Amino acid sequence: MPAGRIPPETPMSSSTSEPIAWLNGETVPISAAKLSVFDLGIVLGASVTEMIRTIAHRPFRLDDHLERLERSLRAVGFSANLSRDELAAIVNEVVDHNRQLIPAG
Repeated sequence: MPAGRIPPETPMSSSTSEPIAWLNGETVPISAAKLSVFDLGIVLGASVTEMIRTIAHRPFRLDDHLERLERSLRAVGFSANLSRDELAAIVNEVVDHNRQLIPAG
């Protein structure tokens, strides 16, 4: 399990009643997802982002998005520190958790 990952038996499991996010190597409740004013992404604008849309509660073209993220990270000299498979697992974990919170209908 990659560093920072929270095992399923912890309180962050699917029983958490609020959406979660992956931030700085940890799965956190959205209410706890905060960046420091000293974060280099804020101070220097040093960031690479990738937005992934979901369709039918599944990430759409996840491999394409992760490939583009890897390309962007290489272009600016950042290291992902996680493999594509690890990133895909994190994305799926967050989506699976958060989709359970969407009201039926």
